[in-house]
Amino acid sequence: MKSFLIFKKELKAYFSSPLFYVLAFVLSLFLSARFLPSVYKFAEAASLPESLGSTTNIHLNVFMVHLNLVYLLMLFLTPLLTMKLFSEEKKERTIDLLLTAPVTSTEIVIGKFMAVWAVVTLLLLLALLYPLSLGLITTFDYAPLWSSYIGMFLMLGVNCSIGVFASSLTASSLIAAFLGILMILAVMLMGSLTGSIVHPFWSALVEQLSMVMHIRDFFDGTLESSGFVFFITTLCLFCFLTQRVVESSRWR
Repeated sequence: MKSFLIFKKELKAYFSSPLFYVLAFVLSLFLSARFLPSVYKFAEAASLPESLGSTTNIHLNVFMVHLNLVYLLMLFLTPLLTMKLFSEEKKERTIDLLLTAPVTSTEIVIGKFMAVWAVVTLLLLLALLYPLSLGLITTFDYAPLWSSYIGMFLMLGVNCSIGVFASSLTASSLIAAFLGILMILAVMLMGSLTGSIVHPFWSALVEQLSMVMHIRDFFDGTLESSGFVFFITTLCLFCFLTQRVVESSRWR
């Protein structure tokens, strides 16, 4: 219940701040500039007889282009939304009031994390409107699209948990955003180390720790249990690390 009160407080703060609306505008601007040209290019390719059956897959030629752009943009937008959650409170010393209130560190972390995940999900729903709009003029298989957005939803949850953790480490919002981007990139690029690892066991283990590999499965329309386990486990890990940082601040 106390987590829900913190959730409502943070959510209200997001919607009363221009930052969310600026980021939503930037996201829609980039997506609009890229989505329509990819649709026109797809329509031209589909009209050519020699291209039928090879380049007319709307998921690969339109939705994947759109999803990859969302993937890239949210890499930078998410840390901007999480950077002030703890760092601003540390800077203004309001964190001391929060820590002395009758609320646990776990409730604080859960409330703040769920608020930013909800806000990021709204941006994801904004991005979802683009491919859904094509359903008004053509028919396509929705299964890969839903699978892709489920994966994006889980991936953004991980990114939010990493950003919240980064914000708990410093009193500077800019440093928190920078740390958040670096840590998200580190998790994403984990799978790129597999080529330099000779032992098959460790190579397979590192590959399973790669966010890129798991999100690719979702983009391909495959709902693997390993992907759900990876995202939920990673999300919980960074929330736990944040809880430990907040709890340690309580006793300083």
